[in-house]
Amino acid sequence: MMKPIPRSLLIHTAAVVAEKTDRWGEISETSTETLKYVRIEPTESYTSDKQNNQVKVDAVMYYDCRNSSPSNFKFVPGAKVIFEKTEYRIASIKRYDTNAPHHYEIGLSL
Repeated sequence: MMKPIPRSLLIHTAAVVAEKTDRWGEISETSTETLKYVRIEPTESYTSDKQNNQVKVDAVMYYDCRNSSPSNFKFVPGAKVIFEKTEYRIASIKRYDTNAPHHYEIGLSL
């Protein structure tokens, strides 16, 4: 079993905004959840989505399954992430150690 990411490295807080749309595609309601003890690193890379399209990733958010809160948070592709007044969208979700997840690396796009 791997040790959790040290809390001293998880220095950021971000807000995740989940939006629900009605049948006409209009945003009908939103809910905001604050993530604490995460780390967000700027990066420039590309990843593939489910339709095999290339998506540019502008930042990566690290969410530790033991030290980040809230625990057992469910990430949804396309959800809005607000960090330091910059709005990102979740482009990719990578889970490390599928048996007992250690951490998630969330690709964020502007």
